[in-house]
Order: sequence, then structure tokens, then C-alpha cells
Amino acid sequence: MSVVPTPSPPTITLARLVELARRKESPAVSIHLPIDRRHPDDRHEHDTLDRLLDRARELLRDPHHDIDRLLAPARDAHARRVICEHGAGLAFFLGPGSSAEIAVGNHLEPLLVVSDRFQVAQLLPSVDRSIGGHVLSLDVDHVRLHHIGGAALHECQVADLPRSVDEALWFERTERHSGSHSEGVGSRGTVLRRSHGSGVQHEDRKARIERFLHLVDHAVLHHVGDDRSHPVVVAGTGPVVSRYRALTRHPWTVALEVGSPVRLPDDQLRRRVAEAVASQDSVDEMLERLGARLGTGLASTDPVEILVAASQGAVAALLVGSVAPWWADWPSSTEPLEGDGTGAVDLVNLAVSDALRTHATVHLVPAERLPAGPLAAIFRY
Repeated sequence: MSVVPTPSPPTITLARLVELARRKESPAVSIHLPIDRRHPDDRHEHDTLDRLLDRARELLRDPHHDIDRLLAPARDAHARRVICEHGAGLAFFLGPGSSAEIAVGNHLEPLLVVSDRFQVAQLLPSVDRSIGGHVLSLDVDHVRLHHIGGAALHECQVADLPRSVDEALWFERTERHSGSHSEGVGSRGTVLRRSHGSGVQHEDRKARIERFLHLVDHAVLHHVGDDRSHPVVVAGTGPVVSRYRALTRHPWTVALEVGSPVRLPDDQLRRRVAEAVASQDSVDEMLERLGARLGTGLASTDPVEILVAASQGAVAALLVGSVAPWWADWPSSTEPLEGDGTGAVDLVNLAVSDALRTHATVHLVPAERLPAGPLAAIFRY
């Protein structure tokens, strides 16, 4: 007897969620529909979608809106006998320019929101968090960047990535060499030179390495681009790895102390990276960073500070303890309001969509692990 495999719960890619978060349309209609697979038909789902569509028509009463055209994708789904084959929920994102229908693996509460942005926060539990990212092999005389693709590493060709301190700061060596003059002739006819300035041997090596690491970080971030949702594994000696992680602007780095990476064969590097990523709990790391920065101005659990910082692109990482809507009369107040959110703003969705829009990482964490409230943030500056 053949066994029909159970389909995997539907997931949404982070890139798709970011795309929806960045779209600002008026009106932007979001419909969340729970799906209960225990029943042989979708009669209950049809009734729920009916009510949500009727409510949408009430809120969209405006001669400038082509309501029938705007709601057509959801109405077409309503006409199907089975609204959604798989998944625990179905979300519609309807705007004048385009529309999307997305099946998700997590349960959704029935919801209709008409706003100028889409309601994306409640889809966070279904985001595909499969590990990707990059590996930065880092030493003062050896720099390489690899992309993590499944079980393999693929070297990236990055034009502006310096390969060593000397390559990155070659101009400083040239300037130093030009700051010397002849002082006389030695006993064997050699020219004696006196050097002005401290020279390489007297230079503050720490400051020189710092400048080098900033150049490396600039090249890595330029190559990674908008995707800051996957880790950069930094492989090298303890001091260099630690210093790079302290100054990088990438919000998620994983330390991998391997000694000098130039001595590590690629197959061993792949194995060590796989072990590091498999054991890496990004939530633990983010909570540790949050705890260390609270009280310094570089992190907060205050909703007003978080919302303002997210709107300005100052949030590096947003930690979300609950995706349940937090309706409030924002920006006048953050006090929770009762009801279906008509005329109010969901502060959780506002923070999440602004964080995604400005390339911050967004992590779901158990609510009890946050110091206070459903939101916490680590700031870029």
C-alpha cells in the first residue's frame, strides 16, 4: 500500500515578506483567513471570508476606488469549493497595483485591515528560516568570502574586498617610504637614511588593523546587499574575529575561531562552518546582545523609542515576542484599544514592516524571554 506523504506546512520566503512590507499603497487591503482542515469542506471558511469581504466593502466606500476590481482575487478564492488545499491560514494582500494570495503554515485569526501598508507581522511564524549566508575567512594576511549554499561553500568574487592589511592600506606604506632622506654614506658605500615619523615598526598596530577591518566590513556589506537576515560566519583567530564582530554593521555574525584560516583546508572549513551554524541559536545571541546594550542607548524595550527608531532605519534587530495585533491610536498613544482595529494602528505590524523595510533582522522569540512587552530592539546607532 502506497503512503501519501503529508505536505510540508507552507512557508513564505523572507524576501517575499520584505517585498510586501515595502509596498505602500492606498488602499492596501489585508485579509487573514484561518483554515480548518478537520472538516470535509470549506463551508466555515466561505462564511468567514464572506463577512470579511462585506466589511471591506463598507470600509472602501469611495467613488475613487474600483472596489470590485480591488477585491476580485479574494472573491475568486471564495468561488472555489476548497479555498486552500494546504496550510493553516490564507492571507490576501490586495492593492490597486497588484495582489498576492499566500498560504501559510501558522494559524491566523480572521482579520481585515484597510490601510496604507499591508499587515505582514502575523505571517512571521511561517517565514522560511533555513540557513544561508556567508563565511568570511579573516586574518591580517588572508581574506576570503564564501556563500553558504546547502552543504557547500562557493567563493564570492568581490572586487573591493581587500585580501590583506598591506593590500588594503598600501597607500600608507607609500607615504611612509616617501618621508625619509639620505643622511650620509656608510663605510661600505651604502646610503644611510633617516626616516621621519614612526615607521611601520612603531605604528599603532591596533589602529591599523581597525582601519583594515572597517574596509573589509564595507566590502562584505556591499556584497551582501539588502539581505541581512542570514548570518556571516567569521572564521579566524580569536582576537581578529572578536574585533570584527565588535565593529561590523551586520546584525548577525557567528564567531568561528579556527586559528589562521589560511591553514585550514576548504573541506575542514565547510565542516566547521556547518557545525557552527547548526549549533548557533540566533535568538540566544540576540537576547545576549540586547541584555548587554540595554541602558546604553543602543537597545530598548520602550515601544515609542522602537517605533520611532524603526521608522528612521535605526533598528538593526527587532525581537518580537507576540505577533498578535496591538491596536493603538498611534502616534497619539500606545495604549491598547479593544475592537477589530478599525481606525487604529497595529503597533506590532508597524514596527515589523518598518524594520523589514530598512533591512533590519526580525526574530520571533518566546514572550517570556523579553524583558518587557512584546517588542525589543537593538539599534544601529
